[in-house]
Amino acid sequence: MTKGGEKKHRTYNKRNLLSHEKKHEVREFRGFCPPNRFGIRPGFAWDGVDRSNGYEQKWLLQLNSQKAVEDEAYKWSCSDM
Repeated sequence: MTKGGEKKHRTYNKRNLLSHEKKHEVREFRGFCPPNRFGIRPGFAWDGVDRSNGYEQKWLLQLNSQKAVEDEAYKWSCSDM
């Protein structure tokens, strides 16, 4: 095979691969979803029902209350200035 034929073959494959990459589309869930500790969004076929045992909600509530206590302690420590 000649060099020119190989070059045409390579450009064709490159062009063909680029056209396939453009067609791929990531489908996501569009709507409200409860937050989780990993920040992972649900799949596109999720029906919106939270089937957890409540651990995520308790974990996030504990995290937020701990941050609120820290902020309040900082404000109290700076109030004399």
